[in-house]
Amino acid sequence: MSEALVAEIQAALGPRGWLDPADAGSALTGWRGTYSGTPVLVARPDTVGGVQEVVRTCARHGAAVVTQGGNTGLSGGSVPIDDLSDGRPSVLLLTTRLNRITSVDPARVTVTAEAGCTIEQVQQAAVAVDRQLTRDWGARGSATVGGAISTNAGGLNVLRYGNTRRHVLGLEAVLADGRVFDGLRALRKDNTGYDLKHLFIGAEGTLGVVTRAVLELQPAMPHHRSLFASLTGLDVVTALYGLARSLDPGGLRAVALVPAMGGGAAVQSSLLPALFGVGHIGSISGTLALISVLASALGALTFSLGSIVFGGYRSASLWFTVLPLAVALLAFVYRRHFAMETTSGRNHRTAGPPRPRN
Repeated sequence: MSEALVAEIQAALGPRGWLDPADAGSALTGWRGTYSGTPVLVARPDTVGGVQEVVRTCARHGAAVVTQGGNTGLSGGSVPIDDLSDGRPSVLLLTTRLNRITSVDPARVTVTAEAGCTIEQVQQAAVAVDRQLTRDWGARGSATVGGAISTNAGGLNVLRYGNTRRHVLGLEAVLADGRVFDGLRALRKDNTGYDLKHLFIGAEGTLGVVTRAVLELQPAMPHHRSLFASLTGLDVVTALYGLARSLDPGGLRAVALVPAMGGGAAVQSSLLPALFGVGHIGSISGTLALISVLASALGALTFSLGSIVFGGYRSASLWFTVLPLAVALLAFVYRRHFAMETTSGRNHRTAGPPRPRN
């Protein structure tokens, strides 16, 4: 059965539309390395018709279809299986060649993209028309539109914009029997009955293979503000979160809890040591002390928030930078340079007779 299945899919997709499992590399293993499997074939269709052929052929032969986008998931949902309990073979269906952005409409604030487009690719298309795709996460360069929809991914900006479901206006999917569900609509106020697209969002490919989607964009946000705080305990986190939301209702995009090890690594790889003339910064809190001093020098707002540590000492204040950190750094460098020039000028003053004392 496997030989006939493989031969039919190969004939339908052509020489560029499939891979031997031995040549599939990391596609056969999950990102964490915990899950792995070997399918009978790796299919790489580049059209909706090609996806239909793969699904129909697998249905006729009783084979399982495992769909994979960027393979950035952590739970093994896109990893092929080679040891099903009922003995069925599996075919790994990669969407990476479905990578075309078919429409960007700045007036309707939408983008239509195929399932294999990376999140970064769609972000760049939005930026080109002065818009933004609010979906974002660390794996933006490899995570795909189809994967985000199939897992209803949240991402970095979920606090403000919600999960992917909120931003899918319409989608297209190939069903288990090879038929195409056409729900590719961009109408926001669509009250024409059942909204069937939601059955595919978060379904992880169990009801069909998402092939294309219309995503909502947002106006570009050229300015961002960031706050770094070293807290004395987890009990302060909720207070910090509440304060941030109250300062800018609806504007908070993300809150991340960074362990000490991650914070230290970020500081060591940043430009702060070079800007401050320090060869080595031993701790994140030491750098936060410098940032808080800059904020204070520029007249940043101060808010009372329990006990927060800056640079190893306790303070009852939270320094909230109302200007971008870049401005603070430039101001610091300017003041430091200006002070050095002033000191140098005083040192080179021409000597004269001592002034009389009163």
